[in-house]
Amino acid sequence: MANSNQDTSTDLPKQRKWPRRLAILLVGLGLFVYFLPSLVVLSPIRQRLVNWALADLNGQAQVESISVGWFSPVQIRGIELMDVEGQTVAKIPRVTTSKRLIDFLRSDNLGRIDIVNPTLNLELTKDGSNLESILATYLQTPAADSSQSLPQLELSITDGTLLMAPPQGDTVHQFSAIQASVKIGSTESPIQCLVSLQTPVTDSEVGKLSIDCVVDPGKSGLTVSTINAKL
Repeated sequence: MANSNQDTSTDLPKQRKWPRRLAILLVGLGLFVYFLPSLVVLSPIRQRLVNWALADLNGQAQVESISVGWFSPVQIRGIELMDVEGQTVAKIPRVTTSKRLIDFLRSDNLGRIDIVNPTLNLELTKDGSNLESILATYLQTPAADSSQSLPQLELSITDGTLLMAPPQGDTVHQFSAIQASVKIGSTESPIQCLVSLQTPVTDSEVGKLSIDCVVDPGKSGLTVSTINAKL
């Protein structure tokens, strides 16, 4: 009897330890999941993630920093897009999403993405441009009998700058104060865009150009068969 009572008393503390260990394990796992987005975007993991996401890019992309959390909007700073020769094609100081990271997991609607102060160095060629060369894989036109469904998304561009160089030309044309709103995946058409910009007229005067564009009006999928534009 004495030995039996002694064994029971020594086993009791061990039995009481497992709930505490389980609680510690669950708390640790919860903290890991909570901070996982922040851990993923740390360098050098951040650049590897960018390379994986843009694997079809015919060039390179670099990102200075990414701020992300499950319950906060995503913010990306210092985006630079380069061609295969390492020449800078586009720079974007800041990109911010209207939705939180957890919202992207619960809905196909990607909300609004704000692009602030982008600069595009566009070099025109006989076959297109340097931007088209970089995005060649993404710009492949679907077959005539097929359509491409797009997610719901709104792009907002504020105070953009376009530097455009014609083929075999020494003059670079600059277009500034670019404001654009692009709606993707709406019920009216796959792509709608409204763009306004300033264009130089003389050395002391500038003009203003507005473009209202609708792609494949009345269709749910993108076929790029019809484009209506107003200048």
